Amino acid sequence: YFMDDKIQLTLGARQQRVKVRNFNATTGAQTSVYDKERLTPAVGLVVKPFANTSLYANYIEGLSQGPTAPASASNAGTIFAPIKSKQYEIGVKQDFGQFAATVSAFQIEQPNGYVDTATNTYGLNGEQRNRGVELNVFGEPWHGIRLLGGAAFTQGVLTKTAGGTYDGNKAVGVPTTQLNLGGEWDTPFLAGLTLTGRVIYTSSQYYNASNAQSIPAWTRVDIGARYKTKVSGVPVTIRAGVENVFNKDYWASASSSFGLARGASRIFLLSTTMEF
Repeated sequence: YFMDDKIQLTLGARQQRVKVRNFNATTGAQTSVYDKERLTPAVGLVVKPFANTSLYANYIEGLSQGPTAPASASNAGTIFAPIKSKQYEIGVKQDFGQFAATVSAFQIEQPNGYVDTATNTYGLNGEQRNRGVELNVFGEPWHGIRLLGGAAFTQGVLTKTAGGTYDGNKAVGVPTTQLNLGGEWDTPFLAGLTLTGRVIYTSSQYYNASNAQSIPAWTRVDIGARYKTKVSGVPVTIRAGVENVFNKDYWASASSSFGLARGASRIFLLSTTMEF
């Protein structure tokens, strides 16, 4: 901390280790193993030029398990070595009192994997670079009404692919637009009852590196309620909700390794929490 906490610098490091063993699904014999670890840095800087304004920047590296060749590939099931990612972010947060807003720009770089159409073999080839802008708003602009919303606009691009074949193409499974808006209302007609709702929108995503196939955009609506009361002096919260209210049939996401993920159909949720 510097200058009466107007400047905050965070330095850190993570020792990450990924160990994976691969086995033959038929014989159960171990086919390969890798064990890799890495010390990854993390740097964060926050500058507060005004009491309610924060400017921030951060850089972080990560190590994660490598992708798995999809079932359609000739080397299906092959698990690749851990991959390293790099993330840069800058942004500003403004506190307006009853609500706050953040705006940030980011870039994420990581190795890219896809199926080579000529050999039908999956492998790591080139890089994937995601650049975008994210906006978030949260708070209680009116008494008893709370909002949480965000928007992300991302440009996922393939770079450094073999022979430059797919350079400039859109990355698999990266929607250009994601929007979400959730809200809560503490009802005045019944103390302890809060109604909730959420709308999620995700734009179309490409399914393969050649950008020849894609899945359509989708929108989902969720609603719910919670009721806080006391039973024999014990605080009790009852929650009920419905996800995918209109039972929309959609593909939620695409991936070069696991293929397509189907969105869940209408789900009814009910739970009770007691505090002792």
